[in-house]
Amino acid sequence: MKFFLFLIYYKILKPIIQFNLIQHYGNLFFLLQTEPQYIANLARLVTMAEMDTLLQTVMFTVFGNQYDSREEYLLLTVFQVFFLFFLIF
Repeated sequence: MKFFLFLIYYKILKPIIQFNLIQHYGNLFFLLQTEPQYIANLARLVTMAEMDTLLQTVMFTVFGNQYDSREEYLLLTVFQVFFLFFLIF
């Protein structure tokens, strides 16, 4: 019985779970790219010493293809929203 459940999990359920997880990560990256206020708020919370790490790990991962005009525009939008938040608060 245990082997049967093990087989069901690894042959049927695990690929479905992995596919759903990949879809959720894709939705997260799309949301982070198209809604710049989330990353701008995150950038406001880090110290200046942590800013370089944030830029390298988060922003250039989300907007990794800086030669694509869409991603370049979205990255510039994040900076614009960040500076607007910085001026307001």
